[in-house]
Amino acid sequence: MKSWTQQVPVAPLPKRVVALLFLLLFLGVYAISASHSLHQLVHHDAGAANHECVFVQVSSGHFLDTAQPVVLLEPLGTIAELHSVSVFIFASRDCPLLPGRAPPLSPA
Repeated sequence: MKSWTQQVPVAPLPKRVVALLFLLLFLGVYAISASHSLHQLVHHDAGAANHECVFVQVSSGHFLDTAQPVVLLEPLGTIAELHSVSVFIFASRDCPLLPGRAPPLSPA
């Protein structure tokens, strides 16, 4: 008889522990950046005007900024600007050859 209940696959223990640690780190960073008193427990100079750390960046919303400007390359050209290439094929009607045949030998 077939069982209608299916077992849900469970991740191995090391993966669950690492996922829990990252979740706690993520929530901890946001908790410290939201609370000034928690931030002062981590840094003694948290109230200084020139203080910059991860918590200040997260609380201001600028932690995803890049230090260098992004350089975009200009396109080389469009299809309309490309020049057409003409191919010339010189064919002779003197000695028509069937496909797969070689030219005749010269009597030299």
